[in-house]
Amino acid sequence: MKKRGKTRDMLEYLAARAGYAFLAPWSPELAARLGRTVVGPVLYATLHCARRRGLANLDRAFGASLPQAAKRRLLKQMFGHLAQNAAAFFLYPRPAMPPAPFLMDDESRTVLEQINRTRTPVVFVTAHLGNWELFGLTGGGVSLRLNTVARPLDNAKLNRWVTSRRETGPQKMCAANGAPVVLSAALRKRQAVVLLVDQNQRKHGVFVDFFGLPAATTRTPALLSLRTGAPVIPACLVREAQPFQFRAYFAPPLFPRPDQPVEVEVQRITQAFTSTLENWIRRYPDQWLWCHRRWRTQPDAGGGSAPGTPGERLAT
Repeated sequence: MKKRGKTRDMLEYLAARAGYAFLAPWSPELAARLGRTVVGPVLYATLHCARRRGLANLDRAFGASLPQAAKRRLLKQMFGHLAQNAAAFFLYPRPAMPPAPFLMDDESRTVLEQINRTRTPVVFVTAHLGNWELFGLTGGGVSLRLNTVARPLDNAKLNRWVTSRRETGPQKMCAANGAPVVLSAALRKRQAVVLLVDQNQRKHGVFVDFFGLPAATTRTPALLSLRTGAPVIPACLVREAQPFQFRAYFAPPLFPRPDQPVEVEVQRITQAFTSTLENWIRRYPDQWLWCHRRWRTQPDAGGGSAPGTPGERLAT
């Protein structure tokens, strides 16, 4: 990896703090409109590599079923959505954002009430869908302490500031390296774990179906569940029609079956939560980060696991 310069790190940090200071006096609605109508189109026009990768992924996922013009329009909306996410991250907490409680269907409400009533330790799996940062900042209505895994930013100074912002709510950030031990301990303390599971797992992953294509996916949620008995629950927080109106989804829990072979359970649990996340992405396609290299690692002729010895590396 190329060594980063101190000047670059400082400029990135100052840019983030300047953005924070610039948005501070704005109303959330005005900041959201700026992100959607100005910043989003600028990002779409200038981030050429991300735009090409996003369109390629939309081609993989939808093929000819979605016209190219619709794919470009969806990608423009995605960039606007990301700009709104950034505004929400900078502006939180404000008395008027987000409205509480979140919108929720009956199934999600039942799952959430069960978690809060029993104080059951849970492995939440989510994606770069909707506002994942706000899910951690607010807890999404979950009363348990959240332990959220994220790879530290390359810019150490910026990472410290972003981490301090992320930890203003009920979550504690955990670095990916060495996280399985920390997360297992948190679950045994009857806390919750949050993992973002929608990025390519170059090594030690398991291949599951995602939009009809094999996708190398982290094994960690299933392994944590098997190790501790905690159920795996897919969850997400998506934006509704209003800029700061959100809907929380909690899918029914996936319980481990200790009488089954480990690899069978890893495959079953991982495919189940991946399919649930795919269904939500299909419902809100403009709110998923299509620029990830999600299908970069592909199985060899033998299929099965991603390259490397099966282990417990985490997606971020």
